[in-house]
Amino acid sequence: FLKLVSRRFVDSSPDTRLGLISFSDTAKLFADFVEFERMGIDQFQKILDELPYQGGRTRIDRALMAASQHLFTKRRPGVQRVLVLVSDGRQSKDPDSRPLKSAVKPLTGQRVKVIAVGFGDNLHTEDLTTLTGSADNILSEKVIGDIDRLQRELVSKACSA
Repeated sequence: FLKLVSRRFVDSSPDTRLGLISFSDTAKLFADFVEFERMGIDQFQKILDELPYQGGRTRIDRALMAASQHLFTKRRPGVQRVLVLVSDGRQSKDPDSRPLKSAVKPLTGQRVKVIAVGFGDNLHTEDLTTLTGSADNILSEKVIGDIDRLQRELVSKACSA
């Protein structure tokens, strides 16, 4: 899914820059926007192919903090800022976890539109709505079925940010 969507983003707008953060117990930056500009889509997709499964907890708050601190630090004039979060919206309830409402505030302050993509029956739509600001910014599929439709919707929502 991520390979198809990343290719569609770049094909729809050659000036697109992508970044990648994987998260579980921790959030790890695999590529930022500057690195993407240097490496291009083919190398980015190779990183996606080699992305390790981390397992463990689901710390969405840490992923949001990493995005705010490492992806959205510089602004290109006239360019939309969009974060696509692939998650069921269920954050692990750890003693040091931040509520999602406060965890997303730095991105909101940076004028980043958050779009959530979730798969499965157990999406936590209340938390996803908290993250995205609107149920309209949540895309979901019960099963990975019509990927092409989901890709088109995601690119359309991101490009109309």
